[in-house]
Amino acid sequence: MGDGVYLLQSDTELPAALKAIQDQFRQGGTLGSVVLTVLGFVAVLAIVFAIDRAMRRARERPEPKRARRLFRDLMVRLQLSVPDCELLRRMADELQLAQPVVLLLCPELFAELSRRWRERAPSRSADAEARLAALAGRLFPVTGDAHPRVPSVEPAQPPKP
Repeated sequence: MGDGVYLLQSDTELPAALKAIQDQFRQGGTLGSVVLTVLGFVAVLAIVFAIDRAMRRARERPEPKRARRLFRDLMVRLQLSVPDCELLRRMADELQLAQPVVLLLCPELFAELSRRWRERAPSRSADAEARLAALAGRLFPVTGDAHPRVPSVEPAQPPKP
């Protein structure tokens, strides 16, 4: 602590701007110069605080608004019906997908995520299962051997009485 006090008292080691501020405080300075110095210090602290807060918000928000917007835009471009969009949105929400567009990337990933979604609530309606299977067929049509149908997307059979 003694070294810091020595550095502040040494006139030869301070840059000219800091020396001028130090002289103002030593001489008592005018009220205006003291106020400007304090306001400058407060402004620097406010800027640092704002930058820190913005960086924390960016880290805390795992799902950027752009991801949802991209997901919505892709569903519109794919001309999906409102119930199909709602099914995909509900599926993405329940699976807590940070990037819901992964549902639309490839049939294998869609099938895996569909399986996980069904496992979370085995009592899902047969209608939801059938819509999911039909949706998989529209999203990933079979064209030759390029995209083989993934069997785990097929609807579950209703229980027999």
